[in-house]
Amino acid sequence: MLSDIIKQKIEERYGKAVRYPKDCEALALIISSACNERVSASTLKRLYGFVLGVEQPRQFTLDLIAQYLSFPDWDALINNINNVNYSEFISLSEIAIDQIIENEIIEFGYKPDRNLAVKFLGKQQFEVMKSEKSKLNVGDIITIYHFVLGYPLLINEVKRNNKDLGQYIAGKLSGLTYIRKVGNGS
Repeated sequence: MLSDIIKQKIEERYGKAVRYPKDCEALALIISSACNERVSASTLKRLYGFVLGVEQPRQFTLDLIAQYLSFPDWDALINNINNVNYSEFISLSEIAIDQIIENEIIEFGYKPDRNLAVKFLGKQQFEVMKSEKSKLNVGDIITIYHFVLGYPLLINEVKRNNKDLGQYIAGKLSGLTYIRKVGNGS
């Protein structure tokens, strides 16, 4: 099976995600056309993990994928991936929980058009005060450890009417599009 990094590179070149087995049929045609060599849809389905098959693909297939990604062969592609630095220091725009005072209101949003306001209760707990187009309801008690702009919001616990609903991820694809303190809600 292909690594997520290589799948991402293929999908970037292809121009869309490969989410279903039928997507491999169109991708096989594109790779075959671009490289003047045939790769079968069933081979790509195995490489993407849609169907079970031979664990180790043939070197020819791996080289063909590398050529599609503008590398002379598989080894060159792997060397390139291994030489890319996937870690870095960054500055985050965030609201730290230890800098929020009790009853302070935090507003945040994420795509598509989700807008919420929560009141800090203390000890990482918030009460949902406003919820537009979200699965969270007004009155839910949620546990959050940090708000970071551009990253998904992991809600460690959701309680509704004293019933534990488990964890929730807000902005899974877009991350938070805005976060701000808006004052005291007491």
